[in-house]
Amino acid sequence: MSPFYHTAVYCCLIVMVLCTKGLGQQDSLKALISHSTEQKKRTSSFNELIATIEWATPDSTIKYCELFLEEPGIEEDLFSMGNISYYLGRAYRSRGDYSKALEHFAQSQLLYESISDSSNIAKATYQLGILNLFRGSMSTSLQHLSRALDIYQQVGSPNDIADMYNALASYYSDNNQLDAAIEKYKEALVIYEEQNDTSGRANVHANLGMSYIEEKEYTLAEEHLLRQGKLDSLLGTNWGLGFHYDFMGYLYEEQERYTLALKWYDQALRTRKKEKSHYNICESNLSIASVLHKLNRYRAALPYLEEVISYQDSHQSLSQQERAYATLSKCYTALGQYENALSYHKLLKSTTDSIYQKEKLEELASMETAMKKSELDAEIQVLNKENEIAELSLLQQKKLVRASIFTSTIFLGLGLVLFLLYRKIKTQKTEIESALKEKDILLREIHHRVKNNLQIISSVLSLQSRQSKDSNIQQAINEGRNRVRSMALIHQNLYQRENLTGVNVTHYLEKLVEELFHTYNINRDVIQLDLAIEEIDLDVDTMIPLGLIINELVSNSLKHAFDENENGQITISLREEHDNLVLKVMDDGKGVTEEELFKSNSFGNRLLRAFSQKLKAKYSIETRDGTKITMTISNYLKAA
Repeated sequence: MSPFYHTAVYCCLIVMVLCTKGLGQQDSLKALISHSTEQKKRTSSFNELIATIEWATPDSTIKYCELFLEEPGIEEDLFSMGNISYYLGRAYRSRGDYSKALEHFAQSQLLYESISDSSNIAKATYQLGILNLFRGSMSTSLQHLSRALDIYQQVGSPNDIADMYNALASYYSDNNQLDAAIEKYKEALVIYEEQNDTSGRANVHANLGMSYIEEKEYTLAEEHLLRQGKLDSLLGTNWGLGFHYDFMGYLYEEQERYTLALKWYDQALRTRKKEKSHYNICESNLSIASVLHKLNRYRAALPYLEEVISYQDSHQSLSQQERAYATLSKCYTALGQYENALSYHKLLKSTTDSIYQKEKLEELASMETAMKKSELDAEIQVLNKENEIAELSLLQQKKLVRASIFTSTIFLGLGLVLFLLYRKIKTQKTEIESALKEKDILLREIHHRVKNNLQIISSVLSLQSRQSKDSNIQQAINEGRNRVRSMALIHQNLYQRENLTGVNVTHYLEKLVEELFHTYNINRDVIQLDLAIEEIDLDVDTMIPLGLIINELVSNSLKHAFDENENGQITISLREEHDNLVLKVMDDGKGVTEEELFKSNSFGNRLLRAFSQKLKAKYSIETRDGTKITMTISNYLKAA
């Protein structure tokens, strides 16, 4: 008798037993399992039966899995235990409880690995990648997704491959690599259409719509989102329709059509509350609050944001917490409730900063508040005393003739008061100086730790490059390592100086170019370096993109301008001219065209374009007798 016959029998038995008046739902399921055990070996019947349960109904799935776990000897069946853990993970993901979902998917992955079940290993690994993407753990997400794709390319179906393309595209999108994301989405869509997968097509159209919104291609975005809506309407799932309404709201919000956006977001929230997914409900709450803030309806936004915070222990989404805290801080600031605004701003900082421990952030914020309060108290007391002096002086003038002795006594008392006030202010000044010194130490510790962490990343990239035999991959990794080192040098420069907010450009560029010469194994006797750097300290927010631009330009010269063992010279000039910062990078090598330097779609050139826009830089290129790139930067800040 075929397995499909048994599956049909078990499904019919579920309906019959659950409709029996004499048994409750749990007793009915136990009776069914008992019956299936008598008719067939438990392993086969269980795994056919659990596959018929709809994972998007989480409460039922969790209840059924718990009943399966009560079966005698089930723990010895590793395949069945892996399936139970997997379906529990799906159920908790549907609920929005990502912490529990991750635990169950990780357990199912280990169980499938213990029996070398490649297909199911990929299935569990894929879920781990998606959940880590939702939680903002990008590195971990990419590791899981890449592993799942490798397995599916060997043993997976076309739909499995399409699912992985879709997931990797979402990863690229979250990392602002929109061109790569759109390309992967389109690859997935082709496969879904070939397989006539309605659900997959709806998902990809939704993702393409969101990507085109980010690209500000609103017509294309609306076209894809409307296709998604039609497909999800055919499927009749609140899950997909909730995303459709939410994405349409986002489209109109980006076009500043806030009233229409609010209507779509509200429809998404009402639909998602039927599904009871904490994560998706929080997304709708955040969207509604964002639009209400833009409409200056600050008080109306607060309940939606507070509901997001109430769910944080369930789904533990750092990105949602971060957005909720940021909007709460803005709303309370607009309402003039500065204490609440400061409180949520501190929570925002503690969520986004992975280097600090929460206790240190709270200590720093408390120290700053105490310092400001001390200064304010001192000023108030001085003003109060000045008012008292003025009043006493006026009284003394009126009674000067009749009460000279009394006036003298008052002046003596006033002198004592001023002396005591002086002592108190001096003590407060000492406390403030101590607090400032502690803050200075903490800031140095910040930059030191940032530098150390960036060096660790550089070391990991170095180790990774040694594992690859592909020279192109090694070059790409080493270029990424150079970019990381350029940022690490900035933080090293900061914590070693008296001024913690500014970077000495001359010292920084000397170290940066020295490391680039070392990386590309360049003999300084063969390639001469001429630095003409004006003595200037730049703010760190200016120095980071500027450093990365110089890193790319000098790297290009070292790699492409000179043939092996050819003598040459590289000149770097940086100075202020007419309220602009002028950067020149020149070499006397073979020369390169503007098309080759700025208009290719390599990662390095995309960085140059992005950071040039950030600094509002205009650039020109001359290719006679080598290459000369001139950038005129208008958006820059010098150190305070």
